[in-house]
Amino acid sequence: MELKGKTILITGGASGIGLEAAKRFQKSELKSSSQAGINRD
Repeated sequence: MELKGKTILITGGASGIGLEAAKRFQKSELKSSSQAGINRD
């Protein structure tokens, strides 16, 4: 998947799959990213 110069929005980024996706996308050449999540633990 070509992500260079793209903008993404990750929901559920506080834990689980959303958190892992955020970590992986952070290493790519994205233009920008936003992460949202609530962890009630």
